[in-house]
Amino acid sequence: VGERISDNHGTFEGSVAGTTQTCPTLAAATDYAINKGPTSASGALDLSCLSPAYIPSLPSDPKAAAPDTGYILNLDENDRVTVKAPLSELGTTIEAGR
Repeated sequence: VGERISDNHGTFEGSVAGTTQTCPTLAAATDYAINKGPTSASGALDLSCLSPAYIPSLPSDPKAAAPDTGYILNLDENDRVTVKAPLSELGTTIEAGR
């Protein structure tokens, strides 16, 4: 996500160079459920636009049901990206930010 924002001059949304895919708009301070395909679920975000240009394929938590990956993305008001894994085995949400 961060590489996409950097490559696209500070924004995530828009078409991905060399592909027919378009990335959606991200609102700051919002948690999004990451999906691998089109979705109409409230609060869900299709990040399939990142594959294969930025990542070979989107990972999924083994406990998640498709198209949900089981992960949550947050872009804070300072454009810092955090990915959360709320389905961890010990019941504690794991977070990684950049």
